[in-house]
Formats: sequence, C-alpha cells, structure tokens
Amino acid sequence: MIDYNNVWHWSASASSYSWNGTRMGLTQFRTVSGQAAHDRETTGDRDNVDSANSAAPGYQEVDTAGLSRRDDPAVPNTGAGPITYADRGATEPAKHPVSSFEATLDLGTSTVSLDASTSQPGFVPIDRYEFTFGDGTSVSQASPRITHKYAKPGTYDVTVSASGTDGLSGSSTKKVSMLRRTATVGLLALSNLRYVGTTAPNLLPNQVGLTATAQYDLADAGNGQVALLSRASGLYVTQTPSDPGTLNATSQLVTTVEKFTVVRNSDGTVSLKASNGLYVAAEPGGAVALSANRPAIGPWEKFHQVPVADANRSLKASVNGRYVVAESAGAKPLIANRPTAGAWERFDVVDLGAGQVGLFARANNRFVTAESAGTKPLIANRPTVGAWERFTMTRNSDGTVSFKAVVNGRYVTADGAGSKPLIANRPAIGIWEKFTVG
Repeated sequence: MIDYNNVWHWSASASSYSWNGTRMGLTQFRTVSGQAAHDRETTGDRDNVDSANSAAPGYQEVDTAGLSRRDDPAVPNTGAGPITYADRGATEPAKHPVSSFEATLDLGTSTVSLDASTSQPGFVPIDRYEFTFGDGTSVSQASPRITHKYAKPGTYDVTVSASGTDGLSGSSTKKVSMLRRTATVGLLALSNLRYVGTTAPNLLPNQVGLTATAQYDLADAGNGQVALLSRASGLYVTQTPSDPGTLNATSQLVTTVEKFTVVRNSDGTVSLKASNGLYVAAEPGGAVALSANRPAIGPWEKFHQVPVADANRSLKASVNGRYVVAESAGAKPLIANRPTAGAWERFDVVDLGAGQVGLFARANNRFVTAESAGTKPLIANRPTVGAWERFTMTRNSDGTVSFKAVVNGRYVTADGAGSKPLIANRPAIGIWEKFTVG
C-alpha cells in the first residue's frame, strides 16, 4: 500500500508513478490504484515536515542521525498515528537558533557591551545565552545583553551562543579591538568651523559646539598611528567598503582601514592621512560625509583638535569675580563684566600643539585675537589661527590660569580691574591676569 510518500522526479515532463506498465502522475495514479491518498509531489524539503504516518510499519522513534522527532510550530501537524508531527523520510530536520549580536566599545572603561536580542529562535524560544569574551571569561545567562571589562588592550574573539528550551543552539563570533585611549577630542573642521559629528553612521562636519555626537576617543593603533572611536556609536571610524574613502563609524575591529596618521600642520591644525594614502576632507557645506580622497592638504583637509574637557568653558576674572564675555555676540572686545555665564561667555580651548592654545568663542564661532599684535583689546573675530590668535596657558599655584599672547609675550589682563576690555599687555602675572576656568 503506497501512502504518505513524497515523490520527486528529475524531469519536469516525466511522470512519477508506474501502474501496470503505464507511467502517470499522482492524480491519475490515485484514480486507477486507489492508493497514495496522502502522497505529495514535493517541491522542497519543507514538504516533509510534520506530515508522516508514525503508525506505519518500521517507523523509527529517531532519525538516521539519532535525533528525536521535533514539532515545528510554524507548520500544521498533518501526519497520522501517535506522533502527528513526525517528518517524512530518514531525517528529522531541526531548526537551530541563529545567534546575532552587536558589539559596542567604551575605551574609557575598557568595556565591551554586547546585545544579542536580534538572535532568532529555532522551533522553541531562546532561554539562554553564553558569552565568551576571548580573554578566558565566559558567562551564561538568560538576558541577551551584557557588559564586560578587559584587563588589558588587545584584539579578542567574542562568541555568543544562543540556546533554545529544546537544547539546540547556534553561535556567532566577532573580533573586537580594545585599544588604549590616549585622548578624547572633538575635530573642528577648518572648512566651515563646525565640529565633526557621527550621524547615522557617516561623519559630517555639521555640529555647532562640541556635542556628545562629536566626541571621539583617540586610540593607540601602533606604529605611530591612531584609531578614532566614536563615543556616539561605540564603534571605530572606518572607510566604507562600497564607497572607498567615505568614512563612517561602524567597525568594532581595528584593521588597516581603521588606522590614521595624524599630521600636525604649521598653523596648529591637524590632518588625518588614511590607509589609502589620501587625506580626510570635510567639505564646507556640512552635508557631505568626510572622505579620505585628497592627495594633498588644503583648508578642507585641516581640523582643529579640541580636548573634550576643554570645550564649552567659562573664564571668570579673579579681580572682580565676573565672567569674560564676547560682547555683542563677538562684535565687541572681550570684557569681564558678566555675573553669570551664558552662550556669549563660553569658549573652546583649542590645542594648537607645542604648548599653545587658541580660544574659540561659542558666541560667534570665531577665534579670539590679540588685535594689532597685542596693542588693541582682545576680540573674537578671526576664522583662522595666525600669530595673533596663539596663547600659552599658565596654571597658577592657586588653581587659576593665565594666558600669554605669543605675538608679544605679554599676559592677558582684565584691565581696569575688569572695567575695561581684556588686553595682552602685562609683563607679569598679578590678580588682574588670573582667571578661573569653569
């Protein structure tokens, strides 16, 4: 008696059955023989699932691999006999969980955070995740999320195994680089005086101020090179494979394309040379992603490096306890006369290298200059840094700081005990030349 079979023939034009020497298809065979009521002309492996006759003579409780019969809840049980979800044929296909996870990094705490919530279950729900971090540490838990701290820098193989309530599991592995952080900075594009931000997931010079989106960890990548980790995404800056040169922050691993050489330019800016031998450029419009596509350094390939800790700071004059303001949104000279610090009283202290800094006024996105080589009051009106816009910052024993203009070697003073604009004309530090950075 023929029944509960799956039938397939290599030729689409041939018939699968023979009855009394005549070749025929399933429908005709059922008519002339009265058999094969539950046969199927198969089109794929899924035709076997949960449709066998477990009461048939010779039925086995396990398949040829020794696996027990399993019910696929996505397929109706159409079999006969005591086990209506048995599969036809010698094998019982089992759907394993599929492990999938995202890894993000925090170089400040030397931790990796894993999220395996996108893993797909097999026939039954996932009830366990095993995380192996590549440093000898493994953790098994019900939650798909975990954070792990590494004891030392390195590149590690991270594996996540997802297991179902039926004991079946699936695993996946990624490499992650936990590098040594050397600084956390913002990159102020010289082309438009905007900070470079990580925006889903490209790098765009479009941030007014050093926002959380615009913060990057510089990491030691060896041989004098650095990697940049976006604190917004928790991933390293890399070149887009489908669009060579374009940068995005999507890599948890540092390889050749995540490494950059930092070039310090004579004007105090820095440039980034990528692994393709080209320099990273920021177009002035702010809407085009940064790309390593320029053979030489020009204005678009220059960035001011601003330590995050030195951004959005206020300066309070010791002589009168008042804050320094870029008066009239920077249209007038700096003066220490404000009781509180608002937008006009905020400055980013820009690292110019060689112990020198620039003061970038948040009031108008311009650099403070010791006007006329220091003979006139300080004013925030310069789009670039030259000799007049350079200062050295002295940290005094009482916790205050003083600024010396490089152009004339004189200290900045809150002249007239703060009643007059700031000017760089003092040969020594007194109370009028001291400021508290807040």
